[in-house]
Amino acid sequence: MTIKELNNMLALKLQKEMASYKQDLLKQKPEEIVLKSFETLTKEELIDIFSYKDLEKEEIQALLKENNILDTLWERWHTSDGKTFEGLEDNVELSIGNIKEKYQNERKKQRER
Repeated sequence: MTIKELNNMLALKLQKEMASYKQDLLKQKPEEIVLKSFETLTKEELIDIFSYKDLEKEEIQALLKENNILDTLWERWHTSDGKTFEGLEDNVELSIGNIKEKYQNERKKQRER
């Protein structure tokens, strides 16, 4: 697959994750929806970051294997120090590196079998 095709798959995956998140949110009480508004905004910002990010093929492949990219990135950023949007993009970089490393380790284990 080309990088463009993989990027399209990643964009679709992120949109599906966000749609699922919003569907689950709509089942909550209004108070809970309000409490999660910052999480919602942050996840939308994450999708925007991915729309202009130049990722390597292996990074995209690793992200596509991740169960829920938005939840993973939200949790990592939300629990980190400095919670500013400037720090969000840096956190994305670190998280992509961690996800890629996990992906490489899984591929290595599969080859050793």
